[in-house]
Amino acid sequence: MHFSLDRTSVRPLYRQLTHEIQQRIRSGALPPGARLPPVRELAQQLGVTRLTVHSAYSELQAGGWVEATVGRGTFVAVQRDAAPAESDLGHELSHHGMIRDMLRMSQMPGMRSLAMADPAADLYPAREFARALEEALAHDPAAVFGYTSSQGEPLLRTVVAELLRGRGLRCGPDELLITSGVTQGLALVARTLARPGDTVIVEQPTYVGAINVLARQGLRVLGVPVDEHGLLVEALEPLLIKERPKLIYVIPAFQNPSGVCMSLGRRAALLALAERYRVPIVEDDIYAPIGLDRAALPALKAADQSDLVIYISSFSKSLLPGVRIGYLAASPALIKRIVAAKQADDLCSPPLLQRAMALFVERGQFTAHLRRVLPHYRDRRDAMLDAMARYFPSTARWNLPEGGFSVWVRLPYGISTTDLYLAAIDRGVAFAPGDFFFPSPPAAPFIRLSYSSQSPQVIREVTAVIGELLGTQLHRRSFSAPALADYVPLV
Repeated sequence: MHFSLDRTSVRPLYRQLTHEIQQRIRSGALPPGARLPPVRELAQQLGVTRLTVHSAYSELQAGGWVEATVGRGTFVAVQRDAAPAESDLGHELSHHGMIRDMLRMSQMPGMRSLAMADPAADLYPAREFARALEEALAHDPAAVFGYTSSQGEPLLRTVVAELLRGRGLRCGPDELLITSGVTQGLALVARTLARPGDTVIVEQPTYVGAINVLARQGLRVLGVPVDEHGLLVEALEPLLIKERPKLIYVIPAFQNPSGVCMSLGRRAALLALAERYRVPIVEDDIYAPIGLDRAALPALKAADQSDLVIYISSFSKSLLPGVRIGYLAASPALIKRIVAAKQADDLCSPPLLQRAMALFVERGQFTAHLRRVLPHYRDRRDAMLDAMARYFPSTARWNLPEGGFSVWVRLPYGISTTDLYLAAIDRGVAFAPGDFFFPSPPAAPFIRLSYSSQSPQVIREVTAVIGELLGTQLHRRSFSAPALADYVPLV
């Protein structure tokens, strides 16, 4: 059994070995039950230390690729849920299917992914938040292990109300609801304001999770285009007249996926239309803290004079995604209705996590965390933009995001994002095809590249691979790729 390692690469040798073994398992060259060479034997064959081989085997075992038995050796495991191969992913080409497979793909060992717009795991404030958890437990264990108010822990709502003053909001704790992330906030609002068959308006493109949430509630989702200044408000009014939508969902600050910020003029025009037609606006402000070149403009709700804006955000992008703490601000009357929906949904968000988050934010650790991580995200964005300028064809176009986690790329006409994606997966690289950010098929091919969770070096390497594949497809206009049934695009 021969493996080749590139000693000129900056990629660690053990990771190269890990990736090569994974590729052979995926291809079937190493079937379930196949025995891998002993550590000492493979180290001698490759001319590396035993620690290198042992590290590769340990990573493979942690990912469920192999099983090790003392005295017998290391064997290829049956690939089930622990480490899904591409061929194990579902075949549902829908927004729901993309989200599901995105989460599974993020756990696949060896996959270098620019698909998920997530905060970097290497930048998590793990120790600091652990101390907040310990203090919350020590102070009143009975309270944090029991039920709490469906509206949310009073201390956390007080802390969030103070935090939102920095976004221009003047709301009290009673005008806030704690949610399980932005997604639940949007789902609760939609359930409260709309019924199956009703129409809702979104930006186009927009957050794929929003399309999924709204569509799965039986709502008719219509898109209004976005340009470099945000939502094209002049295209909105005809839809308001004709469709009478129940709500408008927008991401004014560092929009996902386009990265654009809605201009002050567009914001004023949007608020005026909402007041004229009495249609609520759901403002998703989750990326506002991720300002890389400049701070985000004050929230849309800060200029709302008619209580028509429902503000949702969370700590998932700016802090810790797995904690699942979001928040929603609205008029007192609407908050009561949404709290009732929250109570019917999951009764309450976990009190322990709420109390710990309140302590973390109250002591200024959230602000300190942002000061620490934003320069890293800026470096990663710059590495991606530099690599794209070097490796992408001149006919590709992309935005220059001043904040957020992603670069939105318009590819040359004739490029198949599905073929490009499948070819990239075959090289151990993932990105987000743009089709799933639209409620209806787009007129041009797009992809989203997220720089937040990878190091600058990996970003450069992966961008070079995508650029190479783009060049190949442009040259051939179509090239052989694995069957669509083998892989599912993720978003």
